[in-house]
Amino acid sequence: MRDENLADASEQPDRDVEPRLVAALEELAREFGALGVALAAADRTDHAVLVQRLSAQLSEASSVPRPTRPARLNDAVHYRSYGSADDVHPAACRAAIVTAVDEDPRWSSVAVLNPTGMFFDDTISYDPNVELGGTWHWAEDCGA
Repeated sequence: MRDENLADASEQPDRDVEPRLVAALEELAREFGALGVALAAADRTDHAVLVQRLSAQLSEASSVPRPTRPARLNDAVHYRSYGSADDVHPAACRAAIVTAVDEDPRWSSVAVLNPTGMFFDDTISYDPNVELGGTWHWAEDCGA
């Protein structure tokens, strides 16, 4: 099957980048499984950018702290929203319920209860500092 993202077959990735790309994809697969690899490689037309993106994700993933206690199915937690880029809608803590847990306690899936509706987020990381959007934390982490 032809990769539609490559302009033509003569475009080959830089030979110095390819081993790093393979190593980064393998490490990402060990850390996050096939979904992590698929998400990271969604824009793979520029291999140098992909290597940079994967490296950033891997270093971020290894720095995710472990929660004070592991989340369990049906636990009430907080989800930190991203907020809007123009700050019209600031980032905020939202009520959430754990819908699935991972073998690694730093990752959980949640159902987020927003004032205007619900949404589901799969495999999000724990952030006890309550700084990063798209993460979960315990209520006591933010003083609520």
